[in-house]
Amino acid sequence: MINCPLPNSKEWKMLVSQTGESLAKLAFIANGYAVPNVTSLTDIKKAIGFKTNVENFASIAKKLKAYNKINGTSHSFEKERIYGNTFKLTLKPNYLSVNLEKQRIREQGRNDLFRVEGEVTTRGFENLYAYTPSKSERESG
Repeated sequence: MINCPLPNSKEWKMLVSQTGESLAKLAFIANGYAVPNVTSLTDIKKAIGFKTNVENFASIAKKLKAYNKINGTSHSFEKERIYGNTFKLTLKPNYLSVNLEKQRIREQGRNDLFRVEGEVTTRGFENLYAYTPSKSERESG
């Protein structure tokens, strides 16, 4: 059984290009050591009616929420006001389930390591979050 993604596979390359390597690894592990079903950005944008420059992004947010619920993803978008009531939207793909993404954000806010149960060690996640040793760890050297 392979416990790591095949770095030259088309699916893995597409996932890494959309999410970055760190988030791709988390999605791989969360998906039972398999590359999740990756959808092209164009297809996601078509499915939710995504537009880069909009005055009202509420309908896109509602469609994206429904899309995420159906597909078990945590895609989001960032908004930047460019003038008046017009916003520039940037789609942020994320193939973790909504609950796992919320947990990841909480853990990141606490500045803790992301913990994975089972045979996997946390060494692969060292570069994701800065590790802050506990008071007893600092005292023991």
